[in-house]
Amino acid sequence: MGDIVGFRAPTATSSPSSSGKGKNLLFIAGGIACRPCAASSGTCLDLRDWFQDITIVYGARSVADLVYKHELKEWQERPDVNLLCTVDPGGETPDWTGKVGFVPLIVEQANPSPENTVALVCGPPIMIKLTCPCSPSSASPRRASTPPWRTA
Repeated sequence: MGDIVGFRAPTATSSPSSSGKGKNLLFIAGGIACRPCAASSGTCLDLRDWFQDITIVYGARSVADLVYKHELKEWQERPDVNLLCTVDPGGETPDWTGKVGFVPLIVEQANPSPENTVALVCGPPIMIKLTCPCSPSSASPRRASTPPWRTA
C-alpha cells in the first residue's frame, strides 16, 4: 500500500469518427495495439459513407503474433478498405501472403496522402517513433494521441 503506479492512456479529445468526417482515415497499429484501432475503425466502418479512403496498416512480430484475425479477415474482404498487414522479417510462414517488413517501412511504401487525412497511431513506442518520421510530412498533429510527424 502507498506504492506509486504509472498509467498511460490515450488522452485525445475526439475520435477519428468525429474528427475525420469527410476525410481520409489512416490507422497504423502494431502488436496488441490492434485493439484500439479495431474499435475506432469499426465505428468508422459502420459510418463508412462519412469518410473517403480508409487505410489500415497493421504489423506483428510473426504470423503467430497477429491478433484479432477475424477483424483482419473482414477488413481484407472489404473493397472499401485498404488493409496492409505485415509481419517482421523472419516472422513469416510458408503460407503467409501478406507483407514482410516493419510497420514504418510499410507505411513509407504505402505513401498515404497527407491531404485531408486523419491518422490514429497505436503501438509500441519504438514503432511510433520510427513510423512518425516516414508518415506524411505535411500532416500536423491536432490531438494528444497523434504523434507529431516530422516536418522538413
